[in-house]
Amino acid sequence: MAVDNEKSEVLNDAFYSNNLSIQIGGKDIFIDFHCTSPRFLIGKQDTHLVREHKMIIMNLVLFRSLINFGNDLIRDLETEFGDIDSPDFLRRMSEKQQKILKEQGEGKAHEKAPHYVG
Repeated sequence: MAVDNEKSEVLNDAFYSNNLSIQIGGKDIFIDFHCTSPRFLIGKQDTHLVREHKMIIMNLVLFRSLINFGNDLIRDLETEFGDIDSPDFLRRMSEKQQKILKEQGEGKAHEKAPHYVG
């Protein structure tokens, strides 16, 4: 994990996932986020697929809290910005975030910032 000491931000920890699998074992749930993407080899005509994984293991009580939080978040976002599947959703949400940043300043937390779940 790379850390920028000046800003105290964690860098390079983000992971894009285009697929996931979920398994339940005992009292835990295993969520395996994976990304399958093509890799092009220089000087060769063919490509090959690469799959990367990031797995989260949590107990079912915490998972239920996460699901409830997600459901509440989706409901609130759709109430404010419309159906998430609509093409204009991200534009409207981005415009609102930019307005908040201008009003409050970039370094200040907004009252609807993500909350700790645990």
